[in-house]
Amino acid sequence: MDVVRERFRPDGSLSTEAMEALQHDIAEAAVLEDDLAVDPGDVRDGDALVAGVDQAFLEDRAVSAAVVLRGETEVGREHATTPLSIPYVPGLLAFREGEPVLAALERLDVSPDVVLLDGSGRIHYREAGLATHVGVCLDAPTVGVAKSLLCGTPSAPIDALQEGERVPIEADDEMTAPDGDVVGYAYQR
Repeated sequence: MDVVRERFRPDGSLSTEAMEALQHDIAEAAVLEDDLAVDPGDVRDGDALVAGVDQAFLEDRAVSAAVVLRGETEVGREHATTPLSIPYVPGLLAFREGEPVLAALERLDVSPDVVLLDGSGRIHYREAGLATHVGVCLDAPTVGVAKSLLCGTPSAPIDALQEGERVPIEADDEMTAPDGDVVGYAYQR
């Protein structure tokens, strides 16, 4: 995969204010509706190329691994190790982990139809979490799969979701999205 929008590439040397301003630009450039070149049924049926990316950390370095599957068959795998330019700062994860993620994805010999990332997408203070940031850089569909809720408010309790259940997450006053807008979902696989 190639970065097609270099001006959005994460740069941890920027000031906090410059990073936040860039996130506003990323949110404006992002397509936040389902506008996929691949049919969602192809993803469910195993016909699409789906990449999953995650990171591990070694002192001042990040190791990102990207694995691409078609159904249950692995069709690509790459990794990259890069220096970490900033510590973890809530809301600025993309500037810590975005470059390692992009480095691993740029090494792939295949172009996934969709990329799943360990981090937020639109459920983010400025609607520009790691998944949104990477998606805008690559001009590719990305989905943030976060382990915890950074911001936003579930429209119903999420503690005891049953398999296959999902609950809309609505924007709240911590976010740039209008209060009440659905910005994602809590989902139980």
